[in-house]
Amino acid sequence: MKNAKNFLFTAFLFLSTVCFSPQSANPLANTEWNGIANIPSPEEITFKFSNDTIDLVFQETLRKK
Repeated sequence: MKNAKNFLFTAFLFLSTVCFSPQSANPLANTEWNGIANIPSPEEITFKFSNDTIDLVFQETLRKK
């Protein structure tokens, strides 16, 4: 009986630590990254990060002169 109580207490502590621990903050949240994607032709793009989504925005087609 004592072993069962110890096991249940240990399992409860482990699960409460895993389930109720605060989630880490997203370091990319509310940032924008600009660049050029060369697939299939050069395009200026922006990645907009929020807490749980990523938006990919195509800005303007770059033309080689």
